[in-house]
Amino acid sequence: AENDAKVGEATAVESERKATEQADQANAAADQATAREENSKQAESAAKAQEDEAAQSEVDAAKAKDEAVEFERAAKEAEKNATESAKASREAEKVAQQAEASAKEGESK
Repeated sequence: AENDAKVGEATAVESERKATEQADQANAAADQATAREENSKQAESAAKAQEDEAAQSEVDAAKAKDEAVEFERAAKEAEKNATESAKASREAEKVAQQAEASAKEGESK
């Protein structure tokens, strides 16, 4: 009976050792799963940050395009004004020449 008790105790100790080993393996697997989940969250966060950056870049590009269009419009307006100004100057020069010619004609009479 004592022998049976020793065998039973040895079996119980072995069973407990196996159970502890399995529990340790389960804990290690849970830790790995937690680490994977954390890595996944970090990757998601990084992807979201990249998406936000891309969206901001699109907004910046649209603003730059709008500014370029506005700059082009202003340049065309300035060119139009310069052309009109040059035309007005030529007209004024013609009038001045005509007045000068009239004055000379008046002098010669």
